[in-house]
Parts: sequence; structure tokens; C-alpha cells
Amino acid sequence: MKLNLFNTSFSHLPTTRVKTKPLQASASLTLTSQFLIAAPLEPVWQALTQPEQWPTWWRYVKRVTLLETGDKDDIGSLRQVVWGTALPYQIKLFIRTLIVEKPSVIIVSASGDLHGLGRWQLEPNPSNTTTRVTYTWSVRLEKTWMRWFAFCLKPIFAWNHHRVMHAGAQGLAQHLQTRLVSYQRLPNPLNRTRPPEELNS
Repeated sequence: MKLNLFNTSFSHLPTTRVKTKPLQASASLTLTSQFLIAAPLEPVWQALTQPEQWPTWWRYVKRVTLLETGDKDDIGSLRQVVWGTALPYQIKLFIRTLIVEKPSVIIVSASGDLHGLGRWQLEPNPSNTTTRVTYTWSVRLEKTWMRWFAFCLKPIFAWNHHRVMHAGAQGLAQHLQTRLVSYQRLPNPLNRTRPPEELNS
């Protein structure tokens, strides 16, 4: 089953125990990051599909707890993930795996401090010596203080998100004993944030 994150309404999502709320423009964000890592597809896929190991190499992931197991492809699994941030607060999420298309796509739903969807996409180069990883995070802010100040704080939330993702890309490269070639934040016309920037490691 293929799901286009950008052309699919939340009402058409598969039924799960973690329900996503409709996104409202005033308190929602869609953020896309992309990085290129000097590693074949298979080890990158293995690392990203083992969330319980993320705290060992992703410094902003504080704890991952498996609450419900999924099928052989992890579809249907439910995890609690506690994230640190580059700002003085933590985020606690319940992550349900919705779709897995080995070895290229993972789509999850989130509830808790944020509600929405996350999508990983992995693409190797023709010789399978590098892998391009794209992550899109479409969420609604749920904490009261986040909603109150969402309009003016969106650029700060976006900056924080990309700090966390860039740290994850760097940590993944170190975990795989290879090199992070580049990291970039991709533009989204729905967000009023800074222009895309590229960080070369």
C-alpha cells in the first residue's frame, strides 16, 4: 500500500489506536529534512528501523519504549519516544507504525505533545554507495503554550526540529562509521520559516 503524505487526507489514514487530529494552519507545521550519508541502503535502513537503539547514537532521543508489538514488518507497533530538544523542554510522543515498504518507506502517526504524521524515505544512488534520506514531519502542536504562541514561534520550532534532525544524521553516520555528506532543510510553502539552508558535515 502506498501513501503519499502530501496528497492524502488524514481522514483516509488506516485505522490505528493512535488517532491523528486534523491539522489547523495556525498550530501546525510541515517540516522536511534531507541528508546524504556515505553508506549503502541496507545498514541505513536497519538503523532507522530499530528505534529502541536510537538513544545509543541519536543524542536527542532520550528513551524509546516498545508498548505494543507489530507484525513481522513492525506495522501496527506502538512506542513511546521521549525527545530532548535544543530548547529547554522535552517532547513525549506515542508513535504508531502505519506503513512499511522495505527498504525505502516508513510512515508513522504521532500523538501526545504533537499529533500528526512522519514519513521516512530512503533512496540509494545507482552504485549503492550513498543513501539519501528524506524525513517529512507534518504535525499539530498540542501543548497549550505551543498553541498560544504558534504563529510567532514557528520559526523557532522549525530551527529546533532541524537541530534535532541534523544531530540524528551526524549520529547515524558515526554509528555506521562513515561520513555525513550533507544535510539540508527543504522549503515548505505552508510554513513561514527561514529559507532552506545546507549544512555540510
